[in-house]
Amino acid sequence: MGRIMAFDYGIKTTGIAVTDTENIISIGLTSIETKNILIFIKKYLQCNNVSRFLIGIPNGKRNFFVILKIQNFILKLTNLYKEIKIHTIDENFTTKIANQYIINNKKFYKKKNCVYENEISAIIMLKEWLKYYNKI
Repeated sequence: MGRIMAFDYGIKTTGIAVTDTENIISIGLTSIETKNILIFIKKYLQCNNVSRFLIGIPNGKRNFFVILKIQNFILKLTNLYKEIKIHTIDENFTTKIANQYIINNKKFYKKKNCVYENEISAIIMLKEWLKYYNKI
């Protein structure tokens, strides 16, 4: 069984989370500049078995530009990694939840930082997906 790799795709920064090898626990991996995402994925896949990508997509008209960028990202992943299944998940409230988590844990997060937001959002999405997926 391969890991699941989740992405909170942003225009500037993308947060990434993965599961353990048993697909039980979601773990924050990193946040990186979005322009480097495909290079990072390629390197990660050389050392790790990934069977699914999970990508958060926001809803709403005000997110139209971001949604187009995410759809382009999904298309690139589909073309590059045909053997890896791709799933999407509504990620409308994950950033708000991540922000609240950062506020509540100030001693770990010295300043509000988008890097933390994206990574924590990816963890939240993956955790929610695992909760749903493991019920089936």
